[in-house]
Amino acid sequence: MSEREIVVATPMRPAGTSGLQSHVRTFQEYLQGAGRTATVVSPFSSRSVLLTPVFAARIGIRWISRPAGVWWYRHWHARYLERALRRRIADNPNVVIYTQCPVSAGAAMRARTTQPVVMAAHLNVSQADEWAGKGELPEGGRLYRSIRAYEERLLPELDGIVYMSEFARTVLEERIPALRNVPSAVVPNPVNLSPTTTPAPTTTPATPPATTPATTPATTTTPAPATAPATTTTPAPATAPATATTPATATTPTPTPATTPASGTATATASGTGIASGVGTAGGVGAAGGAVADLVTVGFLEGRKNQAYLIDVLGAAARRGYRYTVDIIGSGPDRRALQARADALGVGEQVRFLGYQADPPALLPGHRLYCHTATMENLPIAILEAMAAGLPVLAGAVGGIPEMVAPGIEGRFWPLDDAEAAAGLLIETLEDEPRRAAMAAAARRRVAAEFSREVVGRRLAGFLDRAELRKEASLIQVARGGPAPGLNRLDESS
Repeated sequence: MSEREIVVATPMRPAGTSGLQSHVRTFQEYLQGAGRTATVVSPFSSRSVLLTPVFAARIGIRWISRPAGVWWYRHWHARYLERALRRRIADNPNVVIYTQCPVSAGAAMRARTTQPVVMAAHLNVSQADEWAGKGELPEGGRLYRSIRAYEERLLPELDGIVYMSEFARTVLEERIPALRNVPSAVVPNPVNLSPTTTPAPTTTPATPPATTPATTPATTTTPAPATAPATTTTPAPATAPATATTPATATTPTPTPATTPASGTATATASGTGIASGVGTAGGVGAAGGAVADLVTVGFLEGRKNQAYLIDVLGAAARRGYRYTVDIIGSGPDRRALQARADALGVGEQVRFLGYQADPPALLPGHRLYCHTATMENLPIAILEAMAAGLPVLAGAVGGIPEMVAPGIEGRFWPLDDAEAAAGLLIETLEDEPRRAAMAAAARRRVAAEFSREVVGRRLAGFLDRAELRKEASLIQVARGGPAPGLNRLDESS
């Protein structure tokens, strides 16, 4: 199969810090560097004066009913994305559409004529579970069931699926056995190798992209193809997938506390947000003179990301005389509760909440260790970005994380239900600098060998180039022109 244009269909703006947005942006950068023709199409690519008021209406609808807000989001993002895709692929059969979620996959299936549609499986189990985990709809409710049923009808009709991890393939194929008949490959998230300099975080956290959409089209096109990149053989779908291991809870020997805390104790700020600017710690100092903490973590501040547990671990370490500092990058509804928890445990001065940052990877170098406490993950790009920055990782052995980190090599697994045991591992790791430095070097080497933009980009582009139309008229295309399956009514009651 010769090279063809790759149209990336995403429900989100290309600019942003989510894992999905990073995946799209990094893959597009690879395609540009390889001289490939690639276009990113989102709902915001649709040239409609009604787009802004329609999307903004969700804010008011959500106040009345959160599930209704979810339905509104899914329905109108799909509708405007379908419209933009129809315009982009019209009269162009030499295209493969690379979608980023079930909503965008459904829009592409309705918009396409003869172009194959491939979906990236960023989801852990189902988008219904992700919405429920955020508290936006009741688990087991009518909309929850409708979303899952929609995915079970749609996904087996696709022309290909790209799983981010073997874990994701295992979970989805167990849930939807018909997916074993869909051509697939396990291709991880790509990352850029981190620069060596560390800019200081913004004093006032940068404002995240506005939730009210703009009408400016977000479609970008790269130059026409020049040379063909190397391709890889398509992996066969696994019928006996690997399962994720559960974290060990064995405690490690506790080092004898030093008379002086292991790192410089931070000075409290008036706002109670942690480390004062310019206060040095064992982690180092940013390029602009800002303090860099011992530890760093990146993620939306919500229950699933479990940052409260990291604060508990800091408290347990402090009780042993080790007062490590941490930078928490990300915004979210749990910020006030996390600040209060840190203060209650007596570690408020050790924690700095940096809020939303436009470029989290640029802030990672200079820290000593990356900590991840999420209870469920597919293949978290935040961990890969930390490894690319030369940071060893402490994380739970959940989801696809064991496919990224070999315990004792690039990092260590800690229990997610025993803060005292996790504190022992934290202390042991930070107090053994030669071992920590060896894991840091190994982490960067592994990212360069397995997860870099060039390595992953070649594999992903090769799989997309080989994608073929499986059915001339799919079940989804029968409903072409009508509402998306599973999105045809407001099923929000529980």
